[in-house]
Amino acid sequence: MRSRDGAVAHDRWRAVMMLVPFVLLVVLVVVAQPDAPGAPSGVGQTTHDGHGDDTQQDMQHDMQMVAASAGSYAASAPVLPTKGWTARADAAAKGHRAAAAIDGRPATTWITPVKAKAPHVLTIDTKSSRALSGLRLTPERAKAARRVGRYTVQVSVGGRWRTVTTGLWADNGKVKTASFAAVTTRFVRLLVTNVHLKRRPVAVAEVALLGAPLGPPLARTGWSASADSQDPSKAPALVLDGNPATYWHTKTTDDPPPQLPHAIVIDTTAPRLLSAISYTPRQDGQGSGRIGAYVVETSLDGVTWRRATAGTWADDATTKTVPIPTVTARFVRLRATSEAGRRGPWSSAAEINLYGPAAGPSLDPTGWTVKADAATSANPPARVLDGNQATIWQTPTARGSKGLPHTLTIDTRTRYRFTGLTYVPRQDSSPNGIIGRYRIDVSDNGTTWATRGSGTWADDRTVKTARITATAARYVRLVALTEAGGRGPWTSAAEVRLNGTVVDPGTRGTWGPVIGLPIVPTSAILLPNDKVLTFSAAFATDFDIDLTNVTQISIIDLKDLDGGQPGQREVSNTGHQMFCTGLSILEDGRVLITGGSTSSNSTIYDPVADTFTTAPQMKVGRGYQTSVTLSNGGVFTIGGSWSGGIDGVNGVNKNGEVLDEGATSWRSLPGTSNAAILTDDGEAGNNYRRDNHAWLFAASGGRVFHAGPSNQMNWFETTGSGSTISAGDRGDARDQMNGNAVMYDTDKILTLGGSPAYGYSDATDDAHTIDISAGYPQDPVVTKTGSMAQRRAFVNSVVLPDASVLVTGGQSYAVPFTDTTAQLSSELWTPSTGTFRTLAAEAVPRTYHSFSLLLADGRVLSGGGGLTPNSEVNHPDVQVMTPPYLLEKDGSLRPRPAITSTVPATVAAGGTVRVTTDRPVASWAMVRVGTSTHSINSDQRRFVPATTAVAPAGSNTVDLTVPADRGVSVPGPYLLFALDANGTPSVAKWIRVP
Repeated sequence: MRSRDGAVAHDRWRAVMMLVPFVLLVVLVVVAQPDAPGAPSGVGQTTHDGHGDDTQQDMQHDMQMVAASAGSYAASAPVLPTKGWTARADAAAKGHRAAAAIDGRPATTWITPVKAKAPHVLTIDTKSSRALSGLRLTPERAKAARRVGRYTVQVSVGGRWRTVTTGLWADNGKVKTASFAAVTTRFVRLLVTNVHLKRRPVAVAEVALLGAPLGPPLARTGWSASADSQDPSKAPALVLDGNPATYWHTKTTDDPPPQLPHAIVIDTTAPRLLSAISYTPRQDGQGSGRIGAYVVETSLDGVTWRRATAGTWADDATTKTVPIPTVTARFVRLRATSEAGRRGPWSSAAEINLYGPAAGPSLDPTGWTVKADAATSANPPARVLDGNQATIWQTPTARGSKGLPHTLTIDTRTRYRFTGLTYVPRQDSSPNGIIGRYRIDVSDNGTTWATRGSGTWADDRTVKTARITATAARYVRLVALTEAGGRGPWTSAAEVRLNGTVVDPGTRGTWGPVIGLPIVPTSAILLPNDKVLTFSAAFATDFDIDLTNVTQISIIDLKDLDGGQPGQREVSNTGHQMFCTGLSILEDGRVLITGGSTSSNSTIYDPVADTFTTAPQMKVGRGYQTSVTLSNGGVFTIGGSWSGGIDGVNGVNKNGEVLDEGATSWRSLPGTSNAAILTDDGEAGNNYRRDNHAWLFAASGGRVFHAGPSNQMNWFETTGSGSTISAGDRGDARDQMNGNAVMYDTDKILTLGGSPAYGYSDATDDAHTIDISAGYPQDPVVTKTGSMAQRRAFVNSVVLPDASVLVTGGQSYAVPFTDTTAQLSSELWTPSTGTFRTLAAEAVPRTYHSFSLLLADGRVLSGGGGLTPNSEVNHPDVQVMTPPYLLEKDGSLRPRPAITSTVPATVAAGGTVRVTTDRPVASWAMVRVGTSTHSINSDQRRFVPATTAVAPAGSNTVDLTVPADRGVSVPGPYLLFALDANGTPSVAKWIRVP
């Protein structure tokens, strides 16, 4: 047991977290099972009745998750079967052909000859076009010296190759994953070099390709399970209970026991669309009954069965997920024809989940709205965009209700070139409202409509697709002219999807290729010369508390497409595991890193010398605290009960403290009250989670404004022993833990997202602006602004040079160390309108332990997520977003202004700097250089310097004056941007305000 205070609570939390990856349900709801007709005959039937001891029920309650839209859900991508595929390589040692990399046997390897020239190339032909979203590599077990280091993944449909991701894998024996945006392709090419030396050979045990991400797992409420055999205490229903600790097992007491094959049947109660199945073996450390060879079959009636897929699973405890051709079925039968380890004639399963179809080629509906001419209160039109085929839109059926025709109108909020519409009829037991004859109209303004398609659909529950004349428009209207079965004047729909392409891709921004790193980057610091310092923890993919006091780092060079081939380095000289820290850039540009896994330590990083040195220890050990650079150059911090003891327990107090402006010593501030920042999160029954990740902003006179995430706001005075003055509540907002706050203009703050508790709570889409211009000690003006298109916790936001705010990542239901309900789309908030609009989606989920940073060229870097032994949710990679202000409508780069004069390295507060550009500019902005970890970037802030034109006219020369108020021009390095009349920024010049 760890000796640090609070570590026990951390271990308890993390133990629960490690169970989550095995629980693939979207909603774990335990209810009494009603009788379901049509069960297969001749098989003993049991039901999921939800009864169990209180501990199990509490765990299930804690793990409850909510469904997400098809456009935002980031399920695991399935490993595709390799049968029939071929592989070839540039070179192979005798007896180690390229085919060994795709034969499904880790004991065989593709090995390159000793003298073969790198990079080495492995090309896989999948024999047909298919959707892919990643590549997974299993290293050779025999020799670490032959591990793969740098890699590039390219794809082709038969002609030109296109790079989809590149990076460096860590030097360890773990399975490696390279993710990329989903693409349809036939050929995949992997270019690799040795992790140690280019001239050394490489060895690869297995390469697996990942299909497109699955659709949402289906809610199993009301489902039942039956089997050909069962132990009395190991009933089939246990595969549906959401608890991986329980399992179904065939009978073992008979002599001889029932022989293979065995079958378990899932009754989903009604026909529904299915596209994948996952099987979780028993999780008690025993292998008995693990399924090896298997067959998956589906049926509408439980009598006539159709083979969906077959294969063989490995003899281990990991969850196995396999796609099946999308089919409408009520029953699914998993037949086990062998036991994976040949231990006996048994079968077992802990959990079985079924998945609906993914959005496929459909457009992402994130941010869309829908309305109908009529709907029941229980079945509103929004249900057709929720990604859940179990919910429906339905018009009223009561006598006197509006009759046919009925209309469903979708507003996509932007223009697409529509080519088709997909209609999913209701999938429950009732056929009422299935659309027969239909018409599809499009419009640019929602008023003037043009018909682009029509026809008649069959009276069944299969997915219907209608092609339409390719047309650019914003609105699509589906008109139901008849009910397919003539049952009444009703209309219903489970899902409606639109097919097409973005008309103006530049209006949504673009994401570059995924850049792989050898570590999971949980923290990031912008450095000069287009570089970014990232670090994980004591290990590349995991952490501990006060046990291993080193840190793994990786520096990215964004001048190069591949990140400058980032390497890995261990920092040990400061004895500081720099994970879950506070980050603050000092006035001279060095970075102060405080607390975290080594709770009392402080480290200073010098970006010029690229060195880490020991800084003064804090008075109180802290982790998950926030620190902020003050107007006088000092640094203030408060809270942080994740490590170093829990506030209020055993005499520990996490009130504030301050580092002097010379960074020589810390001084306690007992008057800055930790109690004032607490949220209502009662996870641990104490303040363990309540004082984490405060939103802190420097103000004049060395003071600090506290904006959240608690609903209560505060002013802190840092002179003397410090003081706390309440600044009132943040409007109607609840606590917003793991939300985000950013100062987008002088004295103006945007807050957004978060959830009431650190984990297992619904995120919010709320956003507010806070105006603190009245200053200390006045209450600020809080105004509710437009809501985000998606609910997000573990969200990151970055202020751009034009004062807009780019929002990335997050989850709609907060569960650390998972990607469930991940929000892939990004959003842009515009201060002049107070509204958010949806931008392009990232290829990789960015949830817990992710970050984002503004770069000097006006782009945004987003990365990380995970840092857990569960490699499925580890994301050792980054992506760069090019925002719309840098793009023409067609996606090409806009011309941008350039600062052509030499800018001095420093300018004093109140001082003036003369700057010349290559063309006229409309405005200027200075954005403080950022640091980011755990949804906190207390360094970033933006202000507009005063501008005076310099004669002669047309010289494009101005004098810029930095605000004298140090509460505005907080000491430290800034990015100076020139913006043209379109809001397009220049590449920034670095300038320091001492």
